[in-house]
Amino acid sequence: MIFFVVNGIGRSFGSGRTLMSFFDTIQYRLEGNKPGSRFPAVMLEFNRNGRLPYEHVDRAVSELKQIREELKSLAPDKMIWDIEDLSKHPDWWGDIDQLMRERPDINLSNLYMTDEERDVFEVLYEAFDMAKQMKQPCRIESISDEAFYRLKLDPNLPPDGPKNKF
Repeated sequence: MIFFVVNGIGRSFGSGRTLMSFFDTIQYRLEGNKPGSRFPAVMLEFNRNGRLPYEHVDRAVSELKQIREELKSLAPDKMIWDIEDLSKHPDWWGDIDQLMRERPDINLSNLYMTDEERDVFEVLYEAFDMAKQMKQPCRIESISDEAFYRLKLDPNLPPDGPKNKF
């Protein structure tokens, strides 16, 4: 499980593989496979380094808005699941044509959702805003699925992950 974390407070994203796909798609489709060439705060600081300083939040939000706008013009079948192997697709990929027929409004800007069915851009905006207000960095953190489900069952149990404050 992936979380966007500010000062120990996390916003749930979900699958690490899906988050990697989100960033791989941006890198491949919008940056010409040159990470950080257009969106350095989002792609280098946050994605590659896993940490966005609060001083760079405004820049990252501006980059996210541009990313979202540009992804609107790309159909879902342009998603990159694995930048190392462009032939790979998610398990549900066989339904992509049906999805595009049933939902003509869907594109790469609204395809990526968190495990809680929230728009990834909205969750990122919330996390970045929290970082700015708290004057703390926003980090990408991982917690094992087992620890996450233990926490959901009993929030008083300590998670089994390093640096987790959930």
